[in-house]
Amino acid sequence: MKKVLIAMDNETLLSQIKKCGKYLTYGYDIDNKENVLEYLSKNVVDVIVTKDTLNGDIEFKEYIREIRKRQETIKIVVVIAALTEDIKGFLLANEVNNIIEGECVAFSKILEMIDSKSGIIEKMETQKNVIKQSPKITTKQKICVFGTSGAGKSYISSILAHHISKKYKLNTLLIDMDLQNAAVDIYNNLTNATNSLDCLMEEIDNDTFNRESLLDYISRGEKNNKLSFITNNVGVYECQNRLSKKYYEKLYTEAEKNYDTIIIDMPSTPFLDVVPFSLMQADKILFVLNPNFISIRQAIKYIDLMVNVWQIDKEKIFLIINKTTENSLTLKQVKAMLRDYTVLLKLEETRNVEKIVNGLANITGEEIIDTDELTKMLNIDDCVQRVKGEEKTSAYKCIQNCFGRKENKKDTK
Repeated sequence: MKKVLIAMDNETLLSQIKKCGKYLTYGYDIDNKENVLEYLSKNVVDVIVTKDTLNGDIEFKEYIREIRKRQETIKIVVVIAALTEDIKGFLLANEVNNIIEGECVAFSKILEMIDSKSGIIEKMETQKNVIKQSPKITTKQKICVFGTSGAGKSYISSILAHHISKKYKLNTLLIDMDLQNAAVDIYNNLTNATNSLDCLMEEIDNDTFNRESLLDYISRGEKNNKLSFITNNVGVYECQNRLSKKYYEKLYTEAEKNYDTIIIDMPSTPFLDVVPFSLMQADKILFVLNPNFISIRQAIKYIDLMVNVWQIDKEKIFLIINKTTENSLTLKQVKAMLRDYTVLLKLEETRNVEKIVNGLANITGEEIIDTDELTKMLNIDDCVQRVKGEEKTSAYKCIQNCFGRKENKKDTK
C-alpha cells in the first residue's frame, strides 16, 4: 500500500482518504509547511498532497524544493489557488506534474492523481461534491484569561483551549503563566509534562531559544494535534528574582509565529509584572468572575485598574461568569453591575471539576454550550452567517472548512 501524507489543513479530505482504505495514511492532516518538512525528514512517504496556501513562513517555491531535497522520489500532488505560467513552469521543472488549480478540490480527482502513473493538470470549477480548501488564517489572536481569586481561571483556560482547537480547528497554544498557582498540567492530565517554562527560560538565557526549542518543550494534546501546552511549575525564587519582561516578550513573539490562537492563563494578582505586560500585549482579555458580590467587588477594582491605570481598551475585555448555582446572582444582575462589558460565557458549577483535577475525568471542550458571543469574539461570525438557512449537515461542513463548527443554544437564565 502507498504511504500518503495529507498536508492540506482540511480534515474533511483526510477523513475521506482514510475511509477509502486504499492507502497507509498519517493520522493527522499537517497544517503548516515547517511541520511537513520536519515529518518528511524522519519518515518515508510515497505521495504527499499539499497546497500553495498552507500556513508557514516558507515561500511556496522553497517549500517544494525542500520537499524534493528530503525525498527525491516522492510524488507531489499540489493544489494551486491560481496557476500562473511561472508557477506551472517551476512545478514541472521540479517534477511536480499532478496539479489542481482552483478553490475547490474533487475527492475523486485527488484519488486519480495519487494513483496516476503520468502527470495530470486539472482546473476545477465550482460544483457539487467538492471539498473546499480551508482559507489561510491571517488574523492571529493572543487571549489572556485573568480574573478574581478562586474564580476558576485555569479551568476556563483549559476548556477554551480544547473547545477552540477542536471546534474551530485553530492551532492553539495554552501557556501557563500563573506563577502563583500553576495548574494547567493538572487540569489537562499532562502527567509526563516537563516544566516547559523553566526549560524555555534556560534556552533564552543561553541564547538558543528559537522555533525548534519551543516545539521541543511543548506538550501535545491527547488525540488532538491542534492543541499544545507550555506548562509551568517554577518556584517562588524564580518568580521573584528571575522571570522578567525579557522572557515574556521572547516567548510570546515566537509563539505567535507558530500558532493561530494563544491562550495565556494569568495569576489572580495584578502585582506580578507578567500580568500588566501580558494584558497590555493581549488582543482579547477574558475576565473570569463568580456570580456573587465578593467576586464582583474585586472584579470592579481589577477592571478599573486595567482600564484607567494600564489604559487597556474596554473593547478588548469580555466577561466569563463561572460557577453559577441556583443561589447565584442572576445574569441580569451581573450585567447591571458591569454594564460596559460583554458576557462571553456563563458556566454552571459542576462536580466534574474535582474529577478532572484528580485525574478521574478529562476536559473535552464540550463544557461550553452557548457559543454565539465566542464566535463573534473570534471573528468568525461572518462564516456562520453564510450558512444560515442551509441544511444542518451542510452548514457544519462549511463552517468547519472556515474555522470549525458552531451550535446555538439560548441563555435560559
